[in-house]
Amino acid sequence: MTVGSAREAIMGRLKAEAEKLIAGDGMNAKASLGPVISSAACERIHGAIEIGVKEGAKLLVDDGGQPGFQQAEILSAQPF
Repeated sequence: MTVGSAREAIMGRLKAEAEKLIAGDGMNAKASLGPVISSAACERIHGAIEIGVKEGAKLLVDDGGQPGFQQAEILSAQPF
């Protein structure tokens, strides 16, 4: 959680860096992020994101998920 002038500096940079990350198959050299360890972990992560948004957090990056990777539990970086 950031406040004041630090928020703009930190969150803008965090968003820019998160947008550069590529989620995908861990065997792909271009992928920055590989699959989540399990379906249960994927569900916990999605749940935490949903709770944060419901409590007023704003996602800085939300690509709506990675098409074609649902079975592999691929999540993009979604800072908020």
